[in-house]
Amino acid sequence: MTSSALHIATAPNLRNLVGEGTVYHSENKEHRPLYITQENVQNGTHIFSAYVSHADGYQWAGEMKVDWLRTLPTGDFGCEDRPNEYGACTRYGKKGTDLHVSKVFIDTMNSFERETLKGVGTALMQVAVEHSMNLGCAGRIILVAAWNSHGFWYKKGMRALSNKTIECTDGVIRTDDERVILELEAAKSEHRKPKTKELNVILLYLPSSKISRWQDIIAASPILIK
Repeated sequence: MTSSALHIATAPNLRNLVGEGTVYHSENKEHRPLYITQENVQNGTHIFSAYVSHADGYQWAGEMKVDWLRTLPTGDFGCEDRPNEYGACTRYGKKGTDLHVSKVFIDTMNSFERETLKGVGTALMQVAVEHSMNLGCAGRIILVAAWNSHGFWYKKGMRALSNKTIECTDGVIRTDDERVILELEAAKSEHRKPKTKELNVILLYLPSSKISRWQDIIAASPILIK
């Protein structure tokens, strides 16, 4: 029995427990177990929820919805049952290098209590990679970064899939990766939070080199119980 299973045995009120990670409190740096549950909504769609123990039970700390995308007869990758829902994915999924494989698509991810609980998003990202590995997708994941989420995903290793170029306001033509990294570097030097909302939506994927890094992390400290 793994250490995760021992901790899960102490949390009988949570249904569909599938793993355990760790988060910490921003003020006292106290580490706390993060319990992961899994709900199968329909074929290929799963919702992973994250909870921390609380005096009155368990506190909902985050949630992630993922789908298993397959290569379609058209050469695109998407969901055969709901093709319209994944228009953005199939639009960028034309035949190309390393696209004729199954991938896990992170539909949505939300981290709650961000000011007090740190590490929830990172733990859910690891869950997505482990889920992809368990499905035989070798850790491959894709997602659509929007609003001000680009910085988080880039720090976790995600990069632009198409990496198209665009002329920026300063007249310089840059790729999607260059635009995001430029803003992250500016935010760091100016001691502020990144502002990537104006970059609009960018389809991201996890490169092989970054998958290897996550595999090392997972080998040392897995979250999901196989």
